[in-house]
Amino acid sequence: MNEDQINNVRNSIAVYKTDKRLVEFRDKLNPSFWGNYAELHGHADVDGNGKVYSNIGVVLYDYSNGTGNNTVKVYVNVTPEDIYWLYNALTSHTENFELEQTKIFGQPDNNGYSQMTKLRIARAGVDKNGAVRRYPWCISAENGVGIAQHTKIGGTYCKSGSYQSIRKAFINLSDYDFFRLINRTVRYIAQFENTYCPPIIGDGRIAYGQRRASAPISFW
Repeated sequence: MNEDQINNVRNSIAVYKTDKRLVEFRDKLNPSFWGNYAELHGHADVDGNGKVYSNIGVVLYDYSNGTGNNTVKVYVNVTPEDIYWLYNALTSHTENFELEQTKIFGQPDNNGYSQMTKLRIARAGVDKNGAVRRYPWCISAENGVGIAQHTKIGGTYCKSGSYQSIRKAFINLSDYDFFRLINRTVRYIAQFENTYCPPIIGDGRIAYGQRRASAPISFW
């Protein structure tokens, strides 16, 4: 591949857009380290060289106030398991559904604020008057900052009253358009696992077999 071809490579998996809004699902997947081969997907410190996560990036664009600098862009991440959970809701024809997440992460700034994302993906089959919705799915997301607090067991949460919203966006989708996004993403995750995970599984199982052979007899 030449430089122009490399510069044009995109990690977009699926896109849905209207005249005012757009949602895009992007590849941010990473395989696990062979030392955790059975987990398939990477997550914090799997290779000892920093934090490696395996995610699907969700990007929302809002062009309501114009393009260029007037475009609102919101970025959030979901896990492969989240995608499969959404796919299950679709294929089981769930009438009402909600997936809601709030995450706080990263090093705090000089004022003690860390990055935060909020995400809500929901389906409501009918409106408040009982009419069937043409676009029952809604994806809404928010980027902001908050002061991180830590629990005794290592969890992290946002200090009450410290959250500050910076930008937010949403988009409504029909059942078919939402299925198209999720189905393409599910298929891509499966291809990713089939492509990158087999050699890691092979190396991990060999290492685990050597460990078992040199360890005392154990039921585990």
